Amino acid sequence: MPAKGVQWSASVPPPDGGVPIPEPVPGRARHAILVGDGDVPARARLDVAWPGWAADADLVIAADGGARKAYRAGLVPELVVGDGDSLGDSGLAEIRAAGISLELVATAKDESDLELAVLAAVARGATRLTILGALGGPR
Repeated sequence: MPAKGVQWSASVPPPDGGVPIPEPVPGRARHAILVGDGDVPARARLDVAWPGWAADADLVIAADGGARKAYRAGLVPELVVGDGDSLGDSGLAEIRAAGISLELVATAKDESDLELAVLAAVARGATRLTILGALGGPR
C-alpha cells in the first residue's frame, strides 16, 4: 500500500512490488461470487445461515480448486483462474469440456489463486465481492 498521500496509477505496478488493481469497467456495477479451495458449505447451509447471499450475483469466478467447491454451493463458475495445481490435468480437462473460461498463470507467482480471482472480478466490473472458501481446507 502506498504511503499516505502517495498515489500510483493502476496501469503500473505499485511501489511495494504487488500487482496493479485493474480499473473497474465504467457504468457496470456487478456482484461477483468468488470461490476458493477452502471450506465451502453446501448451498442449503449457506441459504439458511446467510439469506439472500447470492440474490443479485451476476458473476461467479473460481480460484483453481475452488471450481470443484463451487458446485457444492450450487454455483457454476463462468471463469476459473489460477495455476491449475489443485485441479490437476483431469480437473482442467473437465473445466475445458464444460466450456468454462480458464485463465492459467505460472505456478511461480506472488499472488494466491484467490487474489487472482479478486483481480479478475474487479477487471470485469465487480464492485461487490462475496468470497467463499477463503479459509480452511488442506493448506
